[in-house]
Amino acid sequence: MDEAAQDTQAGPHEAGNDGMRGLARRASSVAAATMGSRLLGFMRDILIASVLGAGPLADVFLAAFRFPLVVRRFFSEGALNLSVLPALAQRQAESGWEGAQALARSFLLRIALWMVPLLVLVFAAARPVAELAAPGFDAIQTDRMAGLLRLMLPYLVCIVWVALLAAVCNFRDRFFLPAAIPAVFNVCIIAGGGLAVFAGWDAAVAMAACVSLAGAAQFAVLAPACRRLGFSLRGRANIRDPEAGVMIRRLGPVLLGSSSFQIMIVAATILATELASGSVGAIYFADRIIHFPLGIVGAAVATATLPSLAAHHAGNRRAEFRRAWQDGVTLALFLTLPATAGLLALSGPIASLLFERGAFDAQAAEATARTLRGFTIGLPALAASRALVSVLFAGNMIRQAVAASLAGVLCFTVLAWPAMAWQGPAGLAAAGAVASWVVFLVQARAVSAHDGAGQESAWRAIMRRASMPLVLSVGVFFAAWGACDALPQSWERWSVLALAPLCGAGYMVAALRLNVAEARALLQALRGRKGGSRSV
Repeated sequence: MDEAAQDTQAGPHEAGNDGMRGLARRASSVAAATMGSRLLGFMRDILIASVLGAGPLADVFLAAFRFPLVVRRFFSEGALNLSVLPALAQRQAESGWEGAQALARSFLLRIALWMVPLLVLVFAAARPVAELAAPGFDAIQTDRMAGLLRLMLPYLVCIVWVALLAAVCNFRDRFFLPAAIPAVFNVCIIAGGGLAVFAGWDAAVAMAACVSLAGAAQFAVLAPACRRLGFSLRGRANIRDPEAGVMIRRLGPVLLGSSSFQIMIVAATILATELASGSVGAIYFADRIIHFPLGIVGAAVATATLPSLAAHHAGNRRAEFRRAWQDGVTLALFLTLPATAGLLALSGPIASLLFERGAFDAQAAEATARTLRGFTIGLPALAASRALVSVLFAGNMIRQAVAASLAGVLCFTVLAWPAMAWQGPAGLAAAGAVASWVVFLVQARAVSAHDGAGQESAWRAIMRRASMPLVLSVGVFFAAWGACDALPQSWERWSVLALAPLCGAGYMVAALRLNVAEARALLQALRGRKGGSRSV
């Protein structure tokens, strides 16, 4: 049987049979692709900052741009996976791969029936939507935001199709291309913004139009990859499939239970429109920086863990299920603790290096750095929470996931106003960080209660395994902070290019010398990738 035929028969169970090493291999594949797309995302944001600056025009564009970004994160960075993959795993166990394909097509047909009319309604009511999303804008800014939002709305239709195709790739144990597909989005917007600058067009309008073009381009890239894996959008589909209806009804709780941080970011953006000009930009650019390690680590680990969790749960393999989520949480903490230390130590130089040019001045860079420090406090919780969300939904603990998300949003609601009055956008970021820790703790309690004493012992093992990375990360902070402080001020922004990789390499070498399991697994995974590993 050739490889393509084998792929058609293979199931997602193979993704979880090789423990930490297999998780590290899959996570490194996602992380490598995500890193490339995030670097392009920084190029996109550098262009936006340079062309639009941090004033009223930038605030209007970024407030409108928040809509496609949030919807993309809702669907493409895990939420649709959480709804689709467990159902596909169950259907494949019952009816084989053909049955799973039919369920995926039925789900897509049903979701299109309600999403398209909803977007038509939003298009017609774009101005009232803009008023609700940015209450601090004046009439001219609101009209401008509504026009930009209308140009971006077609992307929201495309992203559902793209997210489903990406979920199918993940289900078939292919992770690289779905994680790299946001690069297409970034390239389209960079091209539109660059062309607008060259031709003298309105850059905000050009980039907004390219958002919708990017959705069509992403679909055109993913569809052939899915065909190679044996999945076709053409074929049997049943709009009345009861399981497709369950998936649709489950999507709302999935979005709520997996997207508490995105809800907080949206709320912070709305509140920031009431602050001084440039506050929306500070929230946006700091959020973009924090999502670099969060996407590379948190999303990568969650994406790599979910197929095996779903397969283990469908097969009632409780010990393997527990081991898979435990490995996911410890790997997320191992990677995000040093990233947290580095961002806290180097937030100022990072913001300056990335964005301080053109219309984006030193004052705007400093506001972004303060906001970034607020977000960074919650980075370990955000990454570990991504892994736990996969556990909760794969284990059919939807109510607990929603309760954790609501607890975080409630915490943010209580803290946001006093924090905003105290520290402006940086206070809003800190409130979001504290609320993220609340989400993580509630999720951890729910996971522990699900399986009794076995989960309690798993948490003790996680804390023990995280203790050495925590100590090493404290060393990373003092090394980066001390080295940066010793340099002349004019060198600080450029020192990041050397300090970040040096501190990361030092952390990894020390972890290997101390025989940390996650470091060994990552090294083996990287060696395996150099030797050739399969990925779409």
